[in-house]
Amino acid sequence: MKRPPPSLQARALGWLAQREHSRSELRRKLLRAARLSESEAEPEAEPADDTPERVDRLLEVLQAKGLLSEERFVESRVRVRAPNLGTRRIQMELARHGLKLAAQPLQQLRDSELQRATQLWQRKFGVPALDPRERARQMRFLAGRGFSGEVIRRVLADGTLAQDEDPLPGGGPVPQQGRVIKCSRPAHGHPAHGGASPDSPGRHDVNARRCTFRMLQGG
Repeated sequence: MKRPPPSLQARALGWLAQREHSRSELRRKLLRAARLSESEAEPEAEPADDTPERVDRLLEVLQAKGLLSEERFVESRVRVRAPNLGTRRIQMELARHGLKLAAQPLQQLRDSELQRATQLWQRKFGVPALDPRERARQMRFLAGRGFSGEVIRRVLADGTLAQDEDPLPGGGPVPQQGRVIKCSRPAHGHPAHGGASPDSPGRHDVNARRCTFRMLQGG
């Protein structure tokens, strides 16, 4: 025997248990589920005229009980999106739900825009562009995420500056070329080279193996 489909309330509670929803998003889901259930129960029947009203009444009950909260939805959406999106993109996403940011969280997003864009750039690229084509690609990526042109220019400029001034772990400057250590070792058994002669075993002191270390750094 076929099990009856879950009620609209059961569906709504299940979706809300997974994550926060806006009212408009949950309403679309419930309307779609209600019409699908009706069509499966009576394929030839017309959709019930009171379906939108039933869904709206259920939404009112969920909001009254604190199970559906658009404030929590906004907070959740900003928290999830902020590391990867600019303020403009976050505002656009909220607008599709019929919502907008309050003044304080909006200002907080704007204040952290450069920091968030820089961190995203570091995760995605991490190194400055070496040619105009790569620079344009990095700019398009950040612009597509909703960051402003001014912020994008500062991110790329700061990244190039940081690369030029990146210190070594010990705090010294980055060498232009690699460090090379050379050791010249005289042959053993050749007194002319300072080596120990075969007649004097055991005289392998420091003078018998002179190593000259030179640090070569290209200028």
